[in-house]
Amino acid sequence: MYTSHLPISHIYNPKYCPHSIVIFTKIDLFKYKYHLYMFEERVLPISMEIYIPRILGYITRDYIKSKFLDLNLGTIIDIDMYKKINENGYHYYFAFIKLLLHDSSEAIRMYNILEERKIIHIIYNDLSQYWEVKKYVSRNRREELANNKCENNDIQNKIYGLTEQDKLDLNEEFEELEKEIFEYVHSNI
Repeated sequence: MYTSHLPISHIYNPKYCPHSIVIFTKIDLFKYKYHLYMFEERVLPISMEIYIPRILGYITRDYIKSKFLDLNLGTIIDIDMYKKINENGYHYYFAFIKLLLHDSSEAIRMYNILEERKIIHIIYNDLSQYWEVKKYVSRNRREELANNKCENNDIQNKIYGLTEQDKLDLNEEFEELEKEIFEYVHSNI
């Protein structure tokens, strides 16, 4: 197995090891891919739009702006907050925010998580209260995505649709497995 005193970024980089022939195990390849994913330089867009669906009623625009600055995420360029009342009669806000991202590891992490998962929780105080932050999707884009989803579901149902007999068979198999598990658990008590 190949070992080296070079850091992982140098071992796999042809710039540092141009003529070496290295045989990698699956673990080595995984480490390499993980390293690229975690440490590759990512260029952030200058700004991004986010959406916070629920903000406590006493939180102000200025507080939100200061928290994004304090957390080194970015400078809020524009914030539209709208008041709503929940089922218990308490008011809260939701907000659309245009954010000028900072060149920081925190901003990069937030951006990458939003790109990958479309949602992140940002803890904003010592009580571990957080905002659920989502990547903003315009109304037109949402309708387009919804239409695509419906079309895909129609296709899947036509290809993989289950007959009534299939559903009955699956239900029967489930009940048999459930009985086996119940008997196994109770026989080993």
